[in-house]
Amino acid sequence: MPTKILYALTLAEATEIKQLIWDGSLTQHEIGEKFEISQSTVSHIVWGRSYPEAPWPNKQTGAINPLYLKLLRKKTRRSGRRPRGV
Repeated sequence: MPTKILYALTLAEATEIKQLIWDGSLTQHEIGEKFEISQSTVSHIVWGRSYPEAPWPNKQTGAINPLYLKLLRKKTRRSGRRPRGV
């Protein structure tokens, strides 16, 4: 039986994922589809459980600042997009 190869992201890809979350341009689900990973993997990157060394656009590392996430959710609600997965 063939061994299943798990997809491993590079640090650059994890950084790009954080940039997409920061911009609010895509939901976690959409980002997962783009990188062929699950939404839960994207969530682990956002909350610093995976790739904590990948920097955010503000140069911080680790988990997203919960206050910024709250503002991001408000921004996506105003733009008419559903904030699911953010």
